[in-house]
Amino acid sequence: MNQILRRFSRSVTAAILALLVILLCLEPAAAEPRLALVIGNGKYGKEIGSLINPPNDANLMADSLAKLGFKVTKLVNGDQKAMKRAISSFGQQLSAAGPDAVGLFFYAGHGIQVDGTNYLIPVGAAIAAEADVDLEAVSAETVLKQMEYAGARVNIVILDACRNNPLPRSMRGADRGLARMDAPAGSFIGYSTSPGDVANDGDGKNSPYTAALVSEMTKPGVAIEEAFRNVRVKVMATTAKQQVPWDSSSLTGAFYFNEGQSAPAAVEAAPAAKPAGNAAKEQTYWDGIKDSKDSADYTAYLARYPDGAHADLARDKAARLDGAVKTAAATQQAERSPEPAPAAEPAPQEQVASLPPAEAETSPIPAGAIQLSPKVSGQLQAYISGLQDRNGAFAVSPDGQFSGSFTCQDIGLCIPGRKGQIENVDRSYPQKMALRKCKGASKQECVVIMVRDDKKKDYVTAD
Repeated sequence: MNQILRRFSRSVTAAILALLVILLCLEPAAAEPRLALVIGNGKYGKEIGSLINPPNDANLMADSLAKLGFKVTKLVNGDQKAMKRAISSFGQQLSAAGPDAVGLFFYAGHGIQVDGTNYLIPVGAAIAAEADVDLEAVSAETVLKQMEYAGARVNIVILDACRNNPLPRSMRGADRGLARMDAPAGSFIGYSTSPGDVANDGDGKNSPYTAALVSEMTKPGVAIEEAFRNVRVKVMATTAKQQVPWDSSSLTGAFYFNEGQSAPAAVEAAPAAKPAGNAAKEQTYWDGIKDSKDSADYTAYLARYPDGAHADLARDKAARLDGAVKTAAATQQAERSPEPAPAAEPAPQEQVASLPPAEAETSPIPAGAIQLSPKVSGQLQAYISGLQDRNGAFAVSPDGQFSGSFTCQDIGLCIPGRKGQIENVDRSYPQKMALRKCKGASKQECVVIMVRDDKKKDYVTAD
C-alpha cells in the first residue's frame, strides 16, 4: 500500500510540475524596460526671457509616456544642479535596467549652439559672455554620453529646444537653433526644427511640435520613423512651412511607442460617417495648406485623406501646380537655348552626320549650379516667403544637402547708421551669419546663393 501511495504521489508531483511548465510557457514575455527623463524649463529671468509652453509640454509628454509604459522622471524649471543630477540618475537607472531597455530623454525650453556644440539652458543660468555658456548651461552631448554608456537597446533623444537665441548678441560664436548631432548606434534624435533654424513656441497651451508628437506617439502600430514623418507634415502645415522638424536615426531594429495593432485596412475603407474629431483634424490640416504653391503639400494631404472633403480640389491644385512647374522649366530651357543661326547654305550631309548629338542639346542644369535637396528647397522657400522688406542671406553646402539662413527680424538689428552693434555697421553681416549657420549644420564650408532676394549663384531646386 505504501508503495502504491508513493507512486501516486510521484505521479501527482510530476503532473503539477508539467502544468507549471505549460503555464510559464503561456505567460507573455516580460515587456522591455522603458525609462524616460522629461525636462521642461520656462521660468527664466528677464535677461533670457520666460517661455510659457515648455512646462506644459513636459507635463503632457510625461503623462503620455507613462500611459505608454515608461517609468517617467519629470523635472520642471530645473536649475543646472538639478538638471545634471537628474541626467546622472537617469543614466544609472538605464544602466541597471539592462541591455533590453529603452531610454528616452525629452527637453523643452531654451537651447542654443555655440561653435557647433548644443547647450540646454537651465533656469537661473547667468550668462553674460560666451565663455559662461559651458559653465552655466548643460551640454546636450552629456545626455547622449550617459545613454550610450548605459548600453540600452534603444536610445531616444527629443529636443523641443530651438527658440530664438536669448543670449547677448555680442556672443559671436552663439547662434539661434541647434547644430546637427550624429546619433550613436541604436539611437534616434528628434529635433523640433531643422539644424540652424528656430522653432515656434506656439500660441496655444503646447508647442506645435510637442502637440503633434504626442498625437502620433499614441497611435497603435506606428513605427518611430513613420511617427516622426507624420509629425513633420503636421508641424509644417500648422506653421505654414516655417518650421520643418528633423531627425537623425541609427536604429537597427523596429521600435513602436504603442505596439498595439493598427486598424485593418478593410475597416478604414468601410463606408461610415467620419467622427467629428477626425473631420476637425482634416479641416485644420487643409487650412494649413490650402493656399500653398507647392504641389507636394496637396499630395501629402491626399496620401493622408484620399477620400477627404477637399480631395478633388487637392488633386486639381496639385495637377495645376505640377503643370505650371513644367511650363516654367520649359520656358527656362528655351531661354537658355542659343538663338537660331541665320539661314545659310545647307551643309553637306556627311558634315551634318559627323556632329555629336550632345552638341545639339542643352543641359537642364547650368554648369556649376548647386542641386538643392527637397529639404533645402523647402527651407529656401520659407526664407523667401518670410523675407518681406528685411535684409537677409541664404547659404548652402556644396552638395545642396544643408543650409543656413539669416534674416534681420529682431528689433534693432541691421539698421544702417545705428552704431553700437556690428550687425548695424557691417553690411555683410547677414551673409556671415548664414555661412556660419550652414557650416555648423553641415560641418563643411558653404556658399551664399542669395542675398535678400537677389540670386548670387546658380542653383536648381528639387521638383
